[in-house]
Amino acid sequence: MAGALILAGLVGCLGAIFGSIKVMVVNLILLLALIASHIWKVSHYSETKQLDATEVYVMDLWMKELVHHGAMQDLQQEYECCGDKGFSDYTSLNMKVPRSCFHTKDGIHALYPYAEGCMAAVKRAYLQIYRYEKWVHCGLIGYEVVGIILGITLCCQLTNKTRRYTY
Repeated sequence: MAGALILAGLVGCLGAIFGSIKVMVVNLILLLALIASHIWKVSHYSETKQLDATEVYVMDLWMKELVHHGAMQDLQQEYECCGDKGFSDYTSLNMKVPRSCFHTKDGIHALYPYAEGCMAAVKRAYLQIYRYEKWVHCGLIGYEVVGIILGITLCCQLTNKTRRYTY
């Protein structure tokens, strides 16, 4: 979509520079196609599907952690979480709570591990990103509508300009 938006901008600039209504119409068609694709994308958003996919991802990492210790290390450090549901996931299986479950500052580890499980922390973070993405699509629709309005205005000006010279 970003490439198509850049292409539409380039075509619009060329249409404005050369004063070509045909090129401007191509620009308007590109912008309308982009708006249609953004509307399609926004209409197919499903937070439930996103949460389910996140749950599968975290559960897969947790299963890998049970077989190969350290599989969740990066996830636990990045999202400041521990285990699947909490640090008790490790203690209930008589496993040592990994260092990635503890807050570290200046090389000193906290006394208690993170209380929140990675399932909840990652779901919350991914859902927030998903919602931001939806708002970005809505903003791009607005941007493209402004481009269409400016393109139509330029086409009208070019049409009036050619009418004056045909007398």
